[in-house]
Amino acid sequence: MSNPNMHSILFFNPDKALVVTINFPLMCTFKFLRVFDFDGYDKRYSGILNEGIGKLIYLKHLGLRKKGFSQLPSSILYLWRIQTLDLFSRGAEVELPNKVYKLQELKHLIGLFMALQIDSLTTLQSLKVVNNESWSKINPEKLVNLGELLIYSRVCTKAKVFRSDSVVKLLRLERLSVRLSPDDSFAFLQYYLLVLISLI
Repeated sequence: MSNPNMHSILFFNPDKALVVTINFPLMCTFKFLRVFDFDGYDKRYSGILNEGIGKLIYLKHLGLRKKGFSQLPSSILYLWRIQTLDLFSRGAEVELPNKVYKLQELKHLIGLFMALQIDSLTTLQSLKVVNNESWSKINPEKLVNLGELLIYSRVCTKAKVFRSDSVVKLLRLERLSVRLSPDDSFAFLQYYLLVLISLI
């Protein structure tokens, strides 16, 4: 870990009982880092991601799965080369900076995301996972390259019906996953189910 020209750091933790820590100040000294992928549990770092992450201006892939971050610092906007941002942690929603739309190279956005201002991210190819209420506020017509979308419904959300017209405008969509709570409904499928039943 002494090579300042290191381009990739990958860490996978198969032992879920093992608590591993990240030395973020040290990580941020690798100025030429392109890939940083940490798949493991570190209870110290729930909350806000370290501001120093913005120093890694060459970063293209940032993976921090199972970390429990709830917020990203505004310094993340300095990562203008970033293509993949993977912050998925089961049960932990992530709040992105308001100007996340400035990350114009972003292709893959993965995590449990709250409010999103991503209408102008025309390079975005996959979005996993966004809640139904946040998705209803996004203009899908501008996401011209989105091919994979995963939407979930939060408990006690105001949006009780998933509107299919929000996805039919995604002309390049190849894979759609919708996870609804027991109290929600998928009106589009319900309509066609009734049509099929009437044909029997």
